[in-house]
Amino acid sequence: MNPTTIEAAPVTLTFQNDGGEPASAFITKFLPGKGPDDLAQVKSEEDFFQLIIPAGSTPEAAPGESSRLTIQLPEGGYAVIGQSGEQPATFEVTATSRKIAAPDADLQVDAGDFFFKTSKSEVAAGPLTIELRNVGQQAHEMVLSKKGGKEEEGFFSFAPAPGGTVWVEAELTPGTYEMVCFFPDPESGQHHIDLGMRTELTVA
Repeated sequence: MNPTTIEAAPVTLTFQNDGGEPASAFITKFLPGKGPDDLAQVKSEEDFFQLIIPAGSTPEAAPGESSRLTIQLPEGGYAVIGQSGEQPATFEVTATSRKIAAPDADLQVDAGDFFFKTSKSEVAAGPLTIELRNVGQQAHEMVLSKKGGKEEEGFFSFAPAPGGTVWVEAELTPGTYEMVCFFPDPESGQHHIDLGMRTELTVA
């Protein structure tokens, strides 16, 4: 990770894949009181989610190529985790010292506990920039599934850490899509979709 400190403002991250297989980078935020030294104690997925909260993921890049993600992360400590057991890269997000304009978006989506709120219920088919904000206190994801469509017609993105924003690029074909989050609620054990975190989006 270079640099190892960024500000809590919109920034474009570039992920370079120097491996031999398609890959992406998983961005995580350390929970309060946790940090890089705790990563060595992780022995299971349950241990992992007692340490971090998902904060985003770069688009997949082919070997030798790169992908980009524009994101605004809240202050705190972070780790970038690969898919093949590589040593995580850590970085810090500090308070912003200047005003940086946010990218334009075709659709704004707020992910909260436990709901989605969209700026419009219908969008045009084709390329679409989605501004996804985490306005809750938990980790969230946005899963778009086309009713009666094929799996490849859907779209997925992690929401950023609570208080953050990510701008993601989708390309959707006409139809009705269900927007859901399948993450579990730590208190009840129920999935967010079962707690009401679902809505519909029309693509015309």
